[in-house]
Amino acid sequence: MSFKNLEVWQLAQMLSVKVHDMTLALPGIEKYETGQQIRRSIKSVRSNIVEGYGRRRYKMEFIRFLTYAMASNDETLDHLSVLYETKSLKDEAEYIKLNHDLELLGRKLNAFIKAVEKGHNDSSAVHEAPVDYSKTEDRSDTTLDLTSKIQNPVSSIQNLPQWQTLSSEQQYDNRWITVTEYQVINPAGKPGIYGKVHYKNKAIGIVPLDQHGNTWLVGQHRYTLNEWSWEIPEGGGALDTDPLVSAQRELREETGLTAAKWTSLVRTHLSNSVSDEEGFIFLAEELTPGDNQLEDTEADLRVWHLPFTEALDMVLTGKITDSLSIMGILRVARLKGL
Repeated sequence: MSFKNLEVWQLAQMLSVKVHDMTLALPGIEKYETGQQIRRSIKSVRSNIVEGYGRRRYKMEFIRFLTYAMASNDETLDHLSVLYETKSLKDEAEYIKLNHDLELLGRKLNAFIKAVEKGHNDSSAVHEAPVDYSKTEDRSDTTLDLTSKIQNPVSSIQNLPQWQTLSSEQQYDNRWITVTEYQVINPAGKPGIYGKVHYKNKAIGIVPLDQHGNTWLVGQHRYTLNEWSWEIPEGGGALDTDPLVSAQRELREETGLTAAKWTSLVRTHLSNSVSDEEGFIFLAEELTPGDNQLEDTEADLRVWHLPFTEALDMVLTGKITDSLSIMGILRVARLKGL
């Protein structure tokens, strides 16, 4: 029996080709950045399956490399999400199909590891009849035909019941937000109310990173929380302004830095159950120092130049709680292989 008979390898092989083909259509910068990373991670899945199978007489070695394959599959899923979130991968149907198949591969690998744990005999592995791992049971999707196309769920989503607006009344308005109360019919067909906060600016976050692996945090007292908060440089950008232009301005205003290299990291909706606020996060590199230009509301702002790994530790230990900061720092950590 060859590793090519393994169902998990067959699926990983198919996905490595599909992911490779997908990356060839990416925009130039992503083709050689996230595109290169996702190609490496999906190929790592199949190669770890192969190496694990080559060591199959040693149970723990077999399981170790299958676990590496699962980790690489998770990494591939994250890279795929980044490409879709940043609109580098624009084909929604292709994203849904790849995401579905990668999640399926993860379940198959998990079931495969359990089969190895159950069917492997360390002391007599050399002499016993070989266990047939080529068909690994996966009760979560027993009817799937890997050669067929899954139904695109977009069309079915469009046919689902939707919220209906009966009337609206503005409750509050200032320079930054508008609060509106709506009389609605919910998807179950029942009347109710819905409060929506409309944001008049986009949320902008920047992770600056110098050539030595250091970053900058800004700290200030957040009135809404009544506590001090360490965050990446952040601010608001006008709805009709390119988020990158706003990011360049905010970085200069809060830290005095300008950057020659910019990378889009994240597009996010920060609280989509009550607001329409949209956020964008960028990585800024090849930095040049200068003087900051703080606003009146930022008079208490403090700037901290520190190792990026220390900022990452602050996220992982809960010392940084700001959502843009968490997303940006974790995204850069993954991008840089930390």
